[in-house]
This record gives sequence, structure tokens and C-alpha cells, in this order.
Amino acid sequence: MFRKTVKLKSALMMVAILSILAIGWIFLKGDLVNPMNPPIGPIRQGVLILLIAVACAAFDFARSGDSSWKRVAWLLVLVGCLIHALSIIIVGSSPDTLVAQGLLRWNFIAWIILFTGAFLRSRSIIRLENKPFWDKIHEHRLILLGFVLLIFALPVLKSGFYWDDASFSSQIPAMKFDDVSVWKRTVDEMLLYAGRGRINPFATFQFLTFYFLQTEVAYKAFLILLSAFDCVLFYQFIRRFWGRDLPGAVMLLMLPLCIQFRIYHDPMTGYYGLMQMMFAELMISLIWLLKYLDGGKKRYLAGSLVFYLIGLMSYEMFYPMILLVLLVIFERRKSLAATIRSAAPYLLAEGLLMGLTFLLRRQYAQNVQPCMIYQGTVFAMNPEKILMTWFNQISAAFPFTYRLADNDATIHHRLIQARDIFALPPLKFLQGIRWEDLLAVTAALLLLISWFKRMRAADQPRKYHWLFGAVLLAASGLVIALSEKYQFQITFGIGYLPIWFSYFGVAYLLGATFCWLTAKTNKRAGMALLLAVFTVIFLFNQQTNRRVLSLINESLLYPRKTGEAALKAGILAQSGDEQSLVISNNENELWEGGWSGKADKGVFFSLYSDRKVNTLTNTELASLVNVDGQIHFDEISQSFVLIAYDADQQHGLAKAANPVFAEGVSTSGTLLNAVVKNGYVFVSGTVSPDAALTWTRWDGSGQTLAVKDAWLIERTEKGSLYKLDDPHALYFDSIGLTEFR
Repeated sequence: MFRKTVKLKSALMMVAILSILAIGWIFLKGDLVNPMNPPIGPIRQGVLILLIAVACAAFDFARSGDSSWKRVAWLLVLVGCLIHALSIIIVGSSPDTLVAQGLLRWNFIAWIILFTGAFLRSRSIIRLENKPFWDKIHEHRLILLGFVLLIFALPVLKSGFYWDDASFSSQIPAMKFDDVSVWKRTVDEMLLYAGRGRINPFATFQFLTFYFLQTEVAYKAFLILLSAFDCVLFYQFIRRFWGRDLPGAVMLLMLPLCIQFRIYHDPMTGYYGLMQMMFAELMISLIWLLKYLDGGKKRYLAGSLVFYLIGLMSYEMFYPMILLVLLVIFERRKSLAATIRSAAPYLLAEGLLMGLTFLLRRQYAQNVQPCMIYQGTVFAMNPEKILMTWFNQISAAFPFTYRLADNDATIHHRLIQARDIFALPPLKFLQGIRWEDLLAVTAALLLLISWFKRMRAADQPRKYHWLFGAVLLAASGLVIALSEKYQFQITFGIGYLPIWFSYFGVAYLLGATFCWLTAKTNKRAGMALLLAVFTVIFLFNQQTNRRVLSLINESLLYPRKTGEAALKAGILAQSGDEQSLVISNNENELWEGGWSGKADKGVFFSLYSDRKVNTLTNTELASLVNVDGQIHFDEISQSFVLIAYDADQQHGLAKAANPVFAEGVSTSGTLLNAVVKNGYVFVSGTVSPDAALTWTRWDGSGQTLAVKDAWLIERTEKGSLYKLDDPHALYFDSIGLTEFR
């Protein structure tokens, strides 16, 4: 027996050595220079992965012997590596086939299998032998939990003003040029909403938000703080509702798995924190309601009712939250009659507001054309569409639904394919893991392991606990499902703003499931699978979220920052005087667009030029076109300045000049084939010594000028402003930078 064991260990060691030699041969054969970007084909990459797994397994068995758990663990690791190897080979040889795309879409399963085996093999961790250490982890659970949530939220700080925020962030601060009071504008907006049948006075604080928080970092920090406040309130509510401390922490740890940034309206990255405010109002109302039910003090009932009313007067989606109020009361009172009596103030307030809302909407609809009514508030009572929209809104809060939907997206007229958002081949996935991801997932795993050991029968969810999570998940999407507008917009994987409530609902249910499973599963196998699932979803979600923000930034952040920097450097002041009319040749720039139906592009240019800038509307620009469909600016007594700008993450280019001629005006309000003179360019970012400015004269001759030799007008922290010292007329669209697209 001893000889057989020695022979087996020798054979296993030989397998390990041969595998290592084969790995070395592949590296030499591929002439590997950069380990993170190997110039070897997909077949060799796949074989390399398998050889590494075989070498590690053989060495482990040769060194520490055999056991049933070890065989299962390494079998899972080898299966995961085999799937990855096949994926690399198939995707590398036929990347556009359905099979290849399917492997990329579902390759997270292979990672779960692989990580399950790895955690199963880590006996010293799974057995929880060091009790004092795990007690310390539990003692500092809130600090570690806060760290995980902070790391998850940090990418938001690098995002820009998106969608509606892009317009608000320039329109509202620019009110100072018209001597408009932000307080008066807020009140006017409240009255405007009410006149349209939307009693939402507490949804108008966007004026104050964007008036006082005018930079992206300050605004996004505000959103993160509001989100953190929601987490604190949610934790406090769960502690009181469950009567236990642990479940609330478990639920919050599940939150980063649920929140998925989308190329769509997203509550975590924008919309002035409306959803965070409303969720806070709900949590405060429920916490004080529980205090009233447990202690009988009427002041808590009054406070709870006040915050519930604020929620009702913030957004119509809050109305179904009455179900949570009824559920919480019934859980404490255990009597239907007592529940109705305690809930009477909430029911009365909601009924009165709902009746008044329908009355005002009826009056408004009778006095305006149907096309003037906001379609988001028009109900379409098609049962099939309602159920489908409701399902899509609810399911979007579950982990990985955005990835599994695998939908293309658009930003303005730019199509973004699903593979550009979600494709994470094995090597790309590993390269995309950042140090902060590793720190966060390590902290999360330590918490999960310590909680696995500490979970008690008292932490198990009861029927009312399950029901609360289900209602929180589903109720916030009901009003959205009734909306005619969102019945067309909400598809699988996409959720509108109230998904913020559903995120907490899914996190609640996942946390409750964790508490329930700890008493139902094999400790060792169950923990290994749980840790693997959490690790993979967290790491995938982090990379996808960063990718989504990066893609949106390419259209909504980088160009805007270049435009702002160019205006601050004085590009308009150099090109014209205060009497000049500015024509923007940018298409679909939301921060230049008008607000509340007003087509006023001047506010953006005024805000960052620090003076009043007058612009031409599309209608005014079209009126300059002559009978031949052209515009001869040199025949018009008014002076004009034409401006355009664009950027990517590394470089940006803004240009301004005086237009001489244009072949016409596009449907989006830009000049076609404009010819200009007196050109200025602003270059942002770091450019190489060989970078050059390029342009084409009206006579068709191409020109090139090294940036280092250009006529420097102004150098700022963000870039440099140059004058194109060319007396000839130029094609405006031809002005470019060699290092920029």
C-alpha cells in the first residue's frame, strides 16, 4: 500500500512537471512578450489554461494526498477551465457565430463552477477554525459593509450629467443671466405640475440641486450620500421589523449585486436623487409607524403620516406603497379590523390626493390638445401590455438581467452593440479586475463566512418577512406598468427610475434567502457555492457598470468637458464680440438643448463664457437660407460665430470661426459644408510632440500644422487655445487633430 502511494505521488508529480514544461514550451513558442496580452492563438491559450489547472491539481494531490472533497473541488476547477478553454477556442476562431456569442453571454457559469471548486478546496477558510478572527470580523461588520458599498459606488463619481440632468445642469445655473430667482422658479414649477394634474411639489427640488451643485463630482457625491442614507434607513427598518440585527446587514451586502447601471434612465447616476429621497421618505414613515405600533406614542404616527404624504406628493409611483403600510400594521396588530383602524389616516390621505389628482387631470385634458399631454401619465389599460411591462420592470432589479437581456443600446444616433457592453472573455475578465474590486470582494466574503457561522434560528424569515420583500419589489413598478409611454420603452433587462425601490426589494429577498438557506444546506458545499456566486456576480457587475459609464461618458461627458474648457479659455471671445450670434454645429448635445419646450441653446455658452451669449434657434437659422438653399453670411450685416466640439477619454477638440458660406441647414439645425475664416481651435488632453492640426481650404488644398508650431493664444489647466493663422477660407468640418478621431 505504501509503495502504491509513493508511486502514485511520483506519477502525479511527473504529471505536474510535464504540464509545467508544456506551459513553458507554449510561452516560448508564442514568443510571449507581454503576459497580459499574449501574442498566441486561441487554441494555445485554451490549452495553456487546461495545463495550468492540471499542473496545480497534480501538484496538490502529490503534496497533500487524496480525499473525496478534494476530488470534487478539483473536478469543478477542471470543468470550469475546460469550458473557458473551449470558449476561447470557439470565440477566437468564429467570433460572430451564435455559439460564440452564447458562450460569451453565459461564461459566468464557468467562473461560478471554477470558483466553487476553488473555495471548496480552501479547507482552512470553509471550516471556520479560527473563531476569534471571525468574531472580530462580525464585530466590525458595519465598517466592512460600508467599505464594500463605497467601493461599489465610487465609479459614479467619474460619470457626467446624463439625460435630463444634462439639460438641467446648464439651464438652471444659467438663470442668473436672466435675474430669475431659483426659489420663484421652483414655486412656478410646483404650480405648473399641479395645473397638469400632478400634485408633485416635492419633486421639484432639482432646481435647488443643480443651482447649488454645478460640478459633476459635487452632484454625484450628493447622489452617493443620498444612496448611503437610504442604506442606513433600510438597515434600521429591518432591525426593527425583524427584531434582529444580522438580516439587515446581509440584505445590504446583496445590494451591489442588484444595482446595474444601464444606458437608460438610471436612479443611481442621475435624476437629482428623486428616487433616493422618496425611498428615504418611505423608510422613515415605516420606521416611525413601527415605533407607534410598538409604543403607542401618537407623535410617531403623526411623523410617519407626514413623510408618507411627502412621498405621495413626490411621484405617482408612491401610491402602491400603501400595501407596505397595511402589511406592517397587520404584522403587528394581527387583526384585519385593527389594521384598518390604524391605517385609516394613510388610506384617507391617499384617497383624497388620488381623487384630486384625477379631477385636475380631467380638467387639464379638456383644455389642451391631446398631443400636449405628457404620455408618461396617460394610462393604457391593455392587460397584456401591463403585465409584460410590470414583469420587465420587476425582473430588471434581479442580478444579471441587463447582461442576460443582451440588448443593443443607443445614445443619440449612436448604436452600441450588446457585445461592446457585456462581452467579457476569460482573459479580458481577469484583466478588468481592479485592486479595489479585490479588496471589496474580500471584505464581502469575510462577512458572508462569518455570518454563515453565526446565523441562528431566530434569524430565519417568517411569512410576513417574505411578503414584505415581494411587495417592496413589485409595488413600485405597478404605476409604471400602467403608463402608455413605458409600455413601449420598458423591455426585458430595462427598468425605469422606480427600479431603485425594486433593488432593495430584491436585495431583501436575497438576504432573506441567505438566512433561510444557512439552516437548510450542507455548510461546506453550500458556503463554497454561495461565495462563488457572490464573487462572480460582484466582479462581473463592477466591470459592466464601469463599461456602461464609460460608453455614456463618450457621448455625454467628454465632449461637454471639452466645450466647457474651450469656452472658459475664451474661444468665443476670440472669434467674435458680444453682439455676435453663435451657431452651434453640434448635433443632439443635451446640455445645449432648451428646457420645458424652450429652444434656447445660449445658456450653455453663457454659463461657461461668463457672459450673456445669444444664439440662433433652428427656426431662425433656417430663415437665413436663400432661394437656392444656401446661406451667404458675408451678405448679412450681422456677425456670426460657428462653434463645434467633440472629445474622447484622451483628447478633445473645439473649433470656432466666422462663417462665410453654407450649402444649407440640416434637419438637426447644423450648417452643411460650412466655409469659414478666422479659425480658432482648443485642444484638450495630452498630445504627442508629433500631433498636428489639419484643415482643407475652400480651394480644396489640404493643410497641416504641427501643434507645437501653432499660434498659441491661451494655455489653461484643461488645454490650449490656438489660432489658425491662415488667411484663406476653410471648410469648417475639415478642421481636425491627427490624434483625434
